[in-house]
Amino acid sequence: MAIEKKHPGLWSILGLGSIGSLWASRFLNKNIPIELLLKNQTRLETIKSQGFTISQDKESVTYHPEDLHTCDSPGAPIHNLIIATKAQQTLPALHTLAHRININTTLILLQNGMGVAEDIQKQLPHNPLFLGITTEGAYRTAPHTVVYAGRGDTWIGSANRQKLAAFPTLQAINQHCFWDENIHTRLWQKFAINCAINGLTVLFQCKNGELLQNMQAREQMTNICLEIENVLRKKGIQLPEALLKAASNIAEKTADNYSSMLQDFRAQRDLELDYLNAYLCREAARLHVETPHNQALVESIKQLTKTQRSESTNLASKPPFT
Repeated sequence: MAIEKKHPGLWSILGLGSIGSLWASRFLNKNIPIELLLKNQTRLETIKSQGFTISQDKESVTYHPEDLHTCDSPGAPIHNLIIATKAQQTLPALHTLAHRININTTLILLQNGMGVAEDIQKQLPHNPLFLGITTEGAYRTAPHTVVYAGRGDTWIGSANRQKLAAFPTLQAINQHCFWDENIHTRLWQKFAINCAINGLTVLFQCKNGELLQNMQAREQMTNICLEIENVLRKKGIQLPEALLKAASNIAEKTADNYSSMLQDFRAQRDLELDYLNAYLCREAARLHVETPHNQALVESIKQLTKTQRSESTNLASKPPFT
């Protein structure tokens, strides 16, 4: 399959988290120039000196990319931008990067959650926008180390009925990357599973698989799944199987994984909650569907976050032990 001629700046990745790192490694493995856009100079200098590591099957490879920039750095217009930041970080990052985005910049959104695409279309209505979803398992064990925990498939489709001319490159570096003409249905299916698992792992402070072993968590998952199915049914979106069964299967397959939301919570980073269960509740309200269990989950996680940060502030304000 043909790959575009090598051209500096042809591909850029915004965000070097788990999925961003995984895709960056694939470009580097194929010697395709890739620009990595990082949130600040400190992060840039660390990657520049230490690189980033992908660990798989007890083997690790450390990459030392050369084309590193912060979002506010000057530069030529970006051709193809893979957006692999967390949902809540996307719009601020794109705002900082606005001086390098023109109407020809192709945007490929590869992240969890719903709602960001609509916001991007409001701000950049003329840009080609593509949506991606992946079942690959990857998580960070250190700031610059990503464990590739499980192979999976990635699907990409258009948000505004355009063709992705650069798609052959993505397929060439990842043979498990596919085009999907009906990407919105697949996105909602993955969104539903994330809503069924991620928030509960924060509430119960546990690995994915431990949700299935906790009777209270299992009961809450059942109620949350039923509400999500009611919303999807009202939207005319059909799931291939009962959501509880699908979510339970994913939780079992990723039993030893910590969800990205739990990792963010423990690191006291902002959560994707507004783009997962909170987004679901807003959509449910618009459709006049009741979602009390999802709303309760949202409120519980917000309270946990508030308590966590209050305790951290209090701890930091205490005088050192002498």
